[in-house]
Amino acid sequence: MTIDTESPALLIIAPATLKRSGLAVRMVLDTGETAISREPDVRLIGAIAKAHRWCNRLLEEPNLTITDLARTEGVTSSYMTRVIRLAFLDPAIVTRIVEGKAPAGIDTKRLTQADAIPIAWGEQRQKLGFSVRR
Repeated sequence: MTIDTESPALLIIAPATLKRSGLAVRMVLDTGETAISREPDVRLIGAIAKAHRWCNRLLEEPNLTITDLARTEGVTSSYMTRVIRLAFLDPAIVTRIVEGKAPAGIDTKRLTQADAIPIAWGEQRQKLGFSVRR
């Protein structure tokens, strides 16, 4: 990063790229962090909350199937299966999402794709671009 101290205007030069994140385009620094702080993704946070609610229902009611719960919730079982995976995100990743500090490109669409979320939390952080310190 270079700062020009000769000019009366503040000029900061840093290697970055533009990356699509849902409907927005974000400037991403080489560190993987967005150049501009942003509001938390309420849609993604809502999907994570829904995933935990659905997962808890399935655990509390052993005879309840995903198909039955999906019918009750008015969604397809395929959609429910994709969303329920969010209940298994590393809690440190969830915290970063809630704080609005998720890497660019992390949104509901990406995280509900097949094979988007590895089982191991360390693999999740690596694959999804989170530099979460434990």
